[in-house]
Amino acid sequence: MPIDEEGEGRVRQVRDGRLHSAYEREIAQLIRHFSDPKLEGLTLFSIEVSADGSRIRAVCVPVSKPRHARAEVESALKRTAPYLRRTLAETFAKKKTPVVTLRYAPELAGPFRADT
Repeated sequence: MPIDEEGEGRVRQVRDGRLHSAYEREIAQLIRHFSDPKLEGLTLFSIEVSADGSRIRAVCVPVSKPRHARAEVESALKRTAPYLRRTLAETFAKKKTPVVTLRYAPELAGPFRADT
């Protein structure tokens, strides 16, 4: 039975949604295990996957009051992006691995408790 264009679109949406969730889980786990001290205490806030799947933008926030300057954290994230891409390539069997961009957004983290 042939799939009409509408049905094909739904199949693509479901597949893209599952892939988005899988990327999100994998990136969140990798972020929790960064070895760079400047990246300790970060968590994944959100990811955006481009429509064609060629790019992923991940937004990271601190879970407690940041201990390093914003520029230091952003620099460390930039150095880490190629590692994330390589790891995604090893984890997901795709012809092309998306380019990963990491963004640091402490302003999205909300208020921190004084004792943290």
